[in-house]
Amino acid sequence: MVKKKKHIKKKRISIIALLIIALAIGFYFIFLKPAYINCGMLLEKKSSSRGTFLKLKYDNKTYNIKVNKNNIPDAIAYDVIKKGIMVKNIYPCTEIKGTLISFDNKKVELKEGTFLLNSEINYYNNKLDKTGTKNLLPGSTKCKFIKNHNEKIGAIITENPDIEKLRVGISTSDFSSLKHLVLNFTSKKGININILDKTINLKRGLELKTVYKDGSIELYSIDKDNVETLLDKTSARVYVASADPSSPISCPSLARSTSFTPSYYGVMEISINDDSMKLINEVDIEDYLRYVVPSEMPSSGGVEAYKVQAIAARTYAISDMLSGRFRQQGFHVDDSTLSQVYNGQPSNSLSDKAIADTKGLIMTYNNNIIDAKYYSTSCGVGAPFNEVWFNNKSELLKNKEPYLTFNDYTESNISSLSDNEKASQFLKDWTIKSYDSFSQFYRWKIVNISGKDFNSIVKNNIYSLYVKHPKNFKYNFFLNFYKPAVIRKKSGNTKEADLDDVTDFTITKRGKAGNVMEAVIKFGDKNYKVIGENIIRNLITPSDSSFELIPIYGSKFKCPRALPSGFFVIEKEMSSKGIKNMNIYGGGFGHGVGMSQYGAIGLSRQGKNYDEILKTYYKGIEIKSYTDLFK
Repeated sequence: MVKKKKHIKKKRISIIALLIIALAIGFYFIFLKPAYINCGMLLEKKSSSRGTFLKLKYDNKTYNIKVNKNNIPDAIAYDVIKKGIMVKNIYPCTEIKGTLISFDNKKVELKEGTFLLNSEINYYNNKLDKTGTKNLLPGSTKCKFIKNHNEKIGAIITENPDIEKLRVGISTSDFSSLKHLVLNFTSKKGININILDKTINLKRGLELKTVYKDGSIELYSIDKDNVETLLDKTSARVYVASADPSSPISCPSLARSTSFTPSYYGVMEISINDDSMKLINEVDIEDYLRYVVPSEMPSSGGVEAYKVQAIAARTYAISDMLSGRFRQQGFHVDDSTLSQVYNGQPSNSLSDKAIADTKGLIMTYNNNIIDAKYYSTSCGVGAPFNEVWFNNKSELLKNKEPYLTFNDYTESNISSLSDNEKASQFLKDWTIKSYDSFSQFYRWKIVNISGKDFNSIVKNNIYSLYVKHPKNFKYNFFLNFYKPAVIRKKSGNTKEADLDDVTDFTITKRGKAGNVMEAVIKFGDKNYKVIGENIIRNLITPSDSSFELIPIYGSKFKCPRALPSGFFVIEKEMSSKGIKNMNIYGGGFGHGVGMSQYGAIGLSRQGKNYDEILKTYYKGIEIKSYTDLFK
């Protein structure tokens, strides 16, 4: 009986203890637990004798907030600091509108100033549905930036961007850098210069020169006698344009190797970039194409090939813009082969007609704009996207761009060239005809490379490539098992890797189109695997361009820094010490995915129109106006 009473007493004590704990927890959550709403977007605001009632959207939730006062300022959003259910402090947030210059995960740069981002930030569309950063594009004027009481951006409202204007990063004359120290501008109609609220007008005949010096931009006018006059000195952005928008502005300081002086429509934006100037051309997309289409497509294809290039280039530019690839640098595309060549050649009446006839047309797949890859010349087949660009096995197994798939452009009924023997037979055959078999790069070869030279080339190239792409180099440590490689530079040598001499080189994996994907190099008795056709091409080509390339047509010439394509085979003569001599047989020029430009020319000569040509290279696509797609 006594034991039973003790048991009941203990049970009561336990229940009381649990109740006390529960009450304490409840008290904490009701009265003490801190809670923060950072830039809660206002959905509704009502006032009464009992206070102010706010309905706020924060993240993906709606909060009803009661504040015991009526003098809360109107605002687009509020910061709320709570203790339990009680509002401890409330602060109105500030809305900032402006032109977006650049954006990264720490700050947002507007024409109106630079603002830090809060550690927690929400992105909404104009209906306050939560979205991402895809519409945060340089040049956009449709974003609202919500600044919290700590003076940091805590929320951003975005809308579909205007895509009629492109911001193009302008390179130096040889396309090697985006950093400029001196820039010169001329115009037949005169030049307008804007710096903050100041406008300077240069009459026709005067040249503008801008110089980076000691953290500032100095502006000079140059007259016909070459006399320089200082106009201004500033650290602010400088905007330069032709006095007549229909007449482009020229940049003689950017003269190309072809002696062509590039010209630009729209506005040239100059800003300080570390220890130099950055130059961005903001231009209407159709005017941008006037200097892309003739730079990318030879005129020999006529107006129909130009139309094909116009649609592909327009699609590529908008796709690149929407990807946000250059967002941190403040532009959408650059003017080199990283995007597509801009202002490498002058415009002409035929390409202008093609652009006008296809105005606004882009390619879509399942109602989404496509990644319109293109290149110079095929080897007779086209490669799938996922067998050229992949970072892991899952990306390799599934083609995320199904319109960029394997294509056979010959009459040979090729199903696959992934086997070394089939690839060798195909690439060493210079008689196979294709849409672009008239191109000098359709077939090419490099012969009589000595094993000694090959060893030197590989050992001088491998370390720098390893530093840039360490994940693409593996070491064979047991049977057929590989682990990440460690490659060091030879002591006292600025380039050569600390490895034994090359004794063998084997291509161990090819894509369906025969493109090289993996190779194994034997240094002494140790095997190293190299992944990626672009890395392999650079690895086995001398940096001094000392290889002589023999094309299918015309005279031999110096091979560029990398082999023309990843579609090649190696023919080796071996000795007891390793490679004695080798020949390389290849085909095509470029990555081999999407449209072959010389193939487009070949099809246009057969009488095919732009619709037929594009659908030859991009499977299952539709051609429509981008204004319909982005309504």
